[in-house]
Amino acid sequence: MREKMSLKLSWEQEINLRGSRPRITTKNAPKEAVVQTMEQEVKSLQKELELVQAERRGLALQKKLLNCMADTGTGGPYSGARSLDDGPSTGARNQPPPNKPLVLLQKPTPENLSAVELQLNSLREQYRKLQEDYNAKVEEVSMVRVEYEAAKRDALALLEKCREAEARVDDLLERLRIIELEKNKMAGSKDQMMELDQQLILAKQRYREGQEELEEIKTTMQDQMLQLEEYRNKYLTAQQTVEEQRRQIDIMELENNRISEQVNLEIQRVKTQFQEKLQELTPLPDC
Repeated sequence: MREKMSLKLSWEQEINLRGSRPRITTKNAPKEAVVQTMEQEVKSLQKELELVQAERRGLALQKKLLNCMADTGTGGPYSGARSLDDGPSTGARNQPPPNKPLVLLQKPTPENLSAVELQLNSLREQYRKLQEDYNAKVEEVSMVRVEYEAAKRDALALLEKCREAEARVDDLLERLRIIELEKNKMAGSKDQMMELDQQLILAKQRYREGQEELEEIKTTMQDQMLQLEEYRNKYLTAQQTVEEQRRQIDIMELENNRISEQVNLEIQRVKTQFQEKLQELTPLPDC
């Protein structure tokens, strides 16, 4: 009877130790919220990348327009000056146009275009690296989410096995109690006592096996908890990286706006100079 009480107390202590086990499912709720938050942030980053790509296409179009204006500035007025010189005589036809307007037409184009080209190339390279890092982080977040879901399923399966083992142990304890009662009632029969002793030994053996199985499940669940903690740390690291990438995208967007304003100012300046050169090359009225 004393051995039975000690076994029962040890089992109750084990149940008390396992009383917090169902809290695993409650701890999963914040992690799922973190995953949903990270997915929303990834979607917002994708939208911001699309905006940056649209801004990049606009800059490329402005660059083509600037190149077209530069080509027009170097070719058109020069040929117009030659057509004006073709009128008076053949000697004037062979003479080149004045050097001063030609120098003024060629002066604003190469340096400004090279500076804009360097800035656009640098911006394009930074954007490519940022997009590669962003794609890698999105893939890492997806892999961590898959691993987290697998670990969650394994933990739930282990919890179900633990509950089944606990139910079996409860059944064994009930059978031990019944056997003890029957043993006390049949104290006068030696044969029945021996049979009950055999049943009691068998029940104790099964009880020990059940406890060993519970210990194994407990060890496995501790390992699963460590894995879940590791996945949580990975999620936090990935979230910090995504925040850093988003800040870099904001910086790139500001840089794109600055370059766009510079390109627009350069285009306006070239247009103004081009109009001034056209006015200088127009023929004088006849007196």
